[in-house]
Amino acid sequence: IADKDNTWKNRKTHTIGMLKTISEEATILVLADKLDNIRAIRQDYERHGESIWRRFKRPQDHSSGIMRLWLRLSRTA
Repeated sequence: IADKDNTWKNRKTHTIGMLKTISEEATILVLADKLDNIRAIRQDYERHGESIWRRFKRPQDHSSGIMRLWLRLSRTA
């Protein structure tokens, strides 16, 4: 699991770092996609509660933490 966790973190870090190098239009597209995903997850959470976290491979704190980061980034973009 340690290797998988490291790979997951590397992918997320790479994607976030990439935002510094791509065009404003591409950044907006990436953040809009992430925001849409977060809204869908929130809607599922409102319908199904805590059970939604079972579909993620990462623990809830990893998943919700990266979602909070995407939201912060979308506010500053």
